[in-house]
Amino acid sequence: MLTTSALLTPSAPTHLGLARRRAAGRRTVGHSAGDGGKIGDAGCANLAGACAKGALANLEVLFFIGNKIGDPGLSSLSEALAKGALAHCTTFNLLKNDFSVQAAQQLVQAFEGRKEVTLC
Repeated sequence: MLTTSALLTPSAPTHLGLARRRAAGRRTVGHSAGDGGKIGDAGCANLAGACAKGALANLEVLFFIGNKIGDPGLSSLSEALAKGALAHCTTFNLLKNDFSVQAAQQLVQAFEGRKEVTLC
């Protein structure tokens, strides 16, 4: 399994406080494992299902750092994104989760056709 830290770029936020500062003034939803608890695959799938139905339509930043999101959860999110969910979201920070390279590639493919997306 590849953790998302392998996708880290030098300018990517690696700490929740930094992520929040960079997201200041933008519509942001997220959860860091440091906040207590983890959403895991089930929570990510629930979020994806809600977003596929139009929830958080104006969201700009999504971050789930260290939340034990694996292939099933990321696949659910990728499917929702490919169908147009979270169309205004340009920043996705999924560092320190537990999905494979194949699941990450599925997520990247879900962004096809979008102008600009930052993925950490």
